[in-house]
Amino acid sequence: MMRALILSILPCACVVGDDSMGAERTGATRQADTGALSWESVGDMTVARDLATMTRLEDGRVLVVGGESDGAFLASTETFDPSTRAWTPRASLETARDQHVAVRLEGGRVLVAGGYGDGVYLASAAVYDPTSDVWTDVAPMSAGRLGATATLLDDGRVLVTGGYNDNGLTAAAEVFDPSRNSWTSVASMHTARNRHTATKLEDGRVLVAGGFDGTEGVAEAELYEPDGDTWESAGKLSEPRWLHSVVPVDGGVLVLGGDVAGAATSSVEWFDAASSTWSEVAPLGHARFGAAAVVWRGSVLALGGSDANGPLASVESRDPATGVWSATDSFEVARSAPLGLTLGDETVLVAGGTDQDGALASATLGVSSACVGCSAGGANEGGGTADDGTFTGGGCDGCAEGAGSTSASWLVGALAGIAVVASSRRRRVRSSRSRSG
Repeated sequence: MMRALILSILPCACVVGDDSMGAERTGATRQADTGALSWESVGDMTVARDLATMTRLEDGRVLVVGGESDGAFLASTETFDPSTRAWTPRASLETARDQHVAVRLEGGRVLVAGGYGDGVYLASAAVYDPTSDVWTDVAPMSAGRLGATATLLDDGRVLVTGGYNDNGLTAAAEVFDPSRNSWTSVASMHTARNRHTATKLEDGRVLVAGGFDGTEGVAEAELYEPDGDTWESAGKLSEPRWLHSVVPVDGGVLVLGGDVAGAATSSVEWFDAASSTWSEVAPLGHARFGAAAVVWRGSVLALGGSDANGPLASVESRDPATGVWSATDSFEVARSAPLGLTLGDETVLVAGGTDQDGALASATLGVSSACVGCSAGGANEGGGTADDGTFTGGGCDGCAEGAGSTSASWLVGALAGIAVVASSRRRRVRSSRSRSG
């Protein structure tokens, strides 16, 4: 009998906006002003969710889609409004799924594609219109995928790479053109992988790093050039890893944590896009995999995740001036594979994921201690959306406007050759480590 296995991970938290990587690497174009980070409850989502996606909408609300809860695949969706701190149910998908990808398109609609549901690797896709609260089915991908990545390209198309399906791991890639409602196969990656990360660089290329090859982590990195439809080597990570997190900052990409040879790692590496080289930088204070990673007030935050003992409540902050990580205020609840993104320079939303008992409905908002008092009546009051899609908070006059975050899909895949079976879903992270072996 085949052993069923799902690994809850958060492979990528793609952050857009202003940030610095520290004087030792970039000369630090910005002074961090982190103060103390405090976490405030913002109530529960309408349903506990693991393996879902979180996407920031153009009006500042946050869309959460699908996932699983108590062994059931979810078609339900909901939004979080930072101005009221309220969760509101929204129109459901036609097909329940988890481990899918979600990307905000130009114009504000959201594409959801792939994933897994009711024993099927899904190729289907749908687009959500936030203004009408309507989902519209669009053309399906060429094949089902879970553990894939989706990246919005500069020309408005969406690149989907890798993943896992009935045929095993794939190196195939395809692009979705919203204007034509069509998918087109493009050049394949050099290395088949799932649970990797894909990050768009400032020059429009896409960096794919790490992942799982069915046996172990992947060290190889690749760069996709959309104009020429070509992949080229981007060197190797110093440690092959998966279940890692990435943050694009200051013209490069920071890769942190992950699983290396079956154990959580604290190692952090920096990809310099200008020279296409990797270098090791100061490690995390605590080894972790499946963490969320965002930029907050100029610093990178590593949020939750897991180690050998199970889900973590700890949070770390990276000082851009020194590159050193330090502990900051922890969550009240430990979370493996939480959903997380930056709403405004002074607020970070974290929701869902799993603890020792299963999927979580709870959500929390991280704010600067200087903003705690003024945010009590509602985070980001008066906040708005800049022309570039960055959500800027209002609140107190002392709060700086800053980096917003688009969601990345938090992608989970089945190990190659192992069936994903719904009846085994209650194995939720008693330790994400125990589920990986």
